Amino acid sequence: MSLTDLLKAYKEGKFGCYEKRLFLLLFLATVSNVFPALLTLVSQYTPTHYCAEVAEQIQNATERLLETGSTIPGNWEELALNYTVPWEKDDLGNYHRSSCERYNVSSIPLDLANTGTSMADNRSIISCDSIFFEGNATSMTTEFQLVCDNDWKKPLYTAVYMVGNFIGGFTGGIVSDRFGRRFTFLSFTALQFAVAFFLGFVSSEIAYAILMFCGGFGGLINYMAATIIGYEFVAPQFRFVMYFAIGSAFAVGYMLLAPIMFIFQDWRWYMRFTGLVGLLYIPYYWLIDETPLWLLAKGRNEEAKKVLKKVAKMNGKDDSYVTEELENLIKNRIASTSGGGSFRTFVKVFKSHVLVYRIFAICFSW
Repeated sequence: MSLTDLLKAYKEGKFGCYEKRLFLLLFLATVSNVFPALLTLVSQYTPTHYCAEVAEQIQNATERLLETGSTIPGNWEELALNYTVPWEKDDLGNYHRSSCERYNVSSIPLDLANTGTSMADNRSIISCDSIFFEGNATSMTTEFQLVCDNDWKKPLYTAVYMVGNFIGGFTGGIVSDRFGRRFTFLSFTALQFAVAFFLGFVSSEIAYAILMFCGGFGGLINYMAATIIGYEFVAPQFRFVMYFAIGSAFAVGYMLLAPIMFIFQDWRWYMRFTGLVGLLYIPYYWLIDETPLWLLAKGRNEEAKKVLKKVAKMNGKDDSYVTEELENLIKNRIASTSGGGSFRTFVKVFKSHVLVYRIFAICFSW
């Protein structure tokens, strides 16, 4: 009898109190996983923007109109923008006002509502000296002017984050096999929230890039570790329930992200809030157990026995059957499921045509 068969027989096809508790813990852990995972939506948010000189000219012209006692036309801002900002065509053939260029005019005529823009058809176009961002929302983009000539930096920082994801995805399994599912889950969950918190205090683009890499590196590992914990703690017929917990929790996090972003329109406070959310998961140090599968694979038999007895107690079952079967597993050396290490397991996967097809299907779907 393998340990998987033991778990299946021991649980007698039921989803007990311990499994329900684990379901809830993993669900709650994954909900907030969205906040740091999608932090680029906040940190690199780009509001509508145009030349700061244009904003200053519109404000000055409006003040002059008020001083003369003139009535401000309802479409005054539209007229002023048409006079100071050229239109340009994007790759899709749509026209919109330029975000990085302006007409070379020193002021806006007060009788613009009557004359329109025909009086300045020969206006030359120049680049913005500085940028004005509409609205109250702030981001890394607004603080460090990551637009126009610096627009290339945003995809670069996103790429840095994804490189961290890529490296984390390859090393996460190795770390989990070496140090355990529980250690990996707790450590990289803490790393993810710590990175988000410190992002709220960065003062340079280099520091931002380094933290983005760290956030990407840890963000995927803790998600995978949570999945493996759910997978290894339940009988095979209930593994889909744990997958559902983690997948649906991520969807709930998506829905919560919008109102949270609306509340914290200052990106630094969003990061600090996200980091502080991690404090809610400190009790997980005592609530999450190491999986018996990993413990037995590493020869830590007494710890595995202790965990299974805890499961038995919470589920209201007698643990004598578990103890007897575990002794047989240990005696016959069937408990080892390491397969010679992560690398050998990885190589073994590619010897199976079915597994290779599944890997490519998953990669393609992602």
